[in-house]
Amino acid sequence: MPSFADTGRSAAPPEEVWKLLCDSSRLPDWWAGNGSPLSDVRFEWRLEADNGGTRIDVLVDVPEEEADQLEEQRDLIRASLLRLAEVAAVAPL
Repeated sequence: MPSFADTGRSAAPPEEVWKLLCDSSRLPDWWAGNGSPLSDVRFEWRLEADNGGTRIDVLVDVPEEEADQLEEQRDLIRASLLRLAEVAAVAPL
């Protein structure tokens, strides 16, 4: 299974980032794609307190049948990760 990882940082505390990740109604606020993530793509999110903010790590597994979309997924995840970090920092829930 093709996979990749990415990391971002937010000025928000981990609790605020987690709230965004867990609230599906907030997905459009930070997800850079059209609609929701592909259902067969597996995401593993890890949040760690980092100097008053949060280090955000994501591991993404892409099914073999969608391997041709790996670079698109990598770009989408990068853009979404940056938006997640920004939204969490400027609009605490």
